[in-house]
Amino acid sequence: MAVRGTRLTALAAFFIAVSVVSAACGGGGGANSTLPPIETTTTTTSTIATTTTYPELYTIQPGETLGIIALKFGTTVEVLVEINGIRNRNDVQAGQKLKLPPNPALTSTTVAGGATSSSTTSA
Repeated sequence: MAVRGTRLTALAAFFIAVSVVSAACGGGGGANSTLPPIETTTTTTSTIATTTTYPELYTIQPGETLGIIALKFGTTVEVLVEINGIRNRNDVQAGQKLKLPPNPALTSTTVAGGATSSSTTSA
């Protein structure tokens, strides 16, 4: 009888262990009821195209100089003086309209032999 009691105890311990492991692994009640949710992270990248208009004429604002305007539009004082026929670079007035050179972000250059080279830059 002692052997039979030991076997019953071992068998009972086995079934208890199986029940505990089964419950811990999600058996019987479904995985959703016993396992915590899995946290996930998603990264999304968006690119937005922008268009900036580049004016052909610019009206000088109070306090601006040809140097400030040249920096604002990516050109030089010398180019502004030349294309606008300005005689005295220090004598520009607020409200005066200036012609601007072509947009420097898109330039086209003709080299010897008539070939045309284009370059595009973006900020």
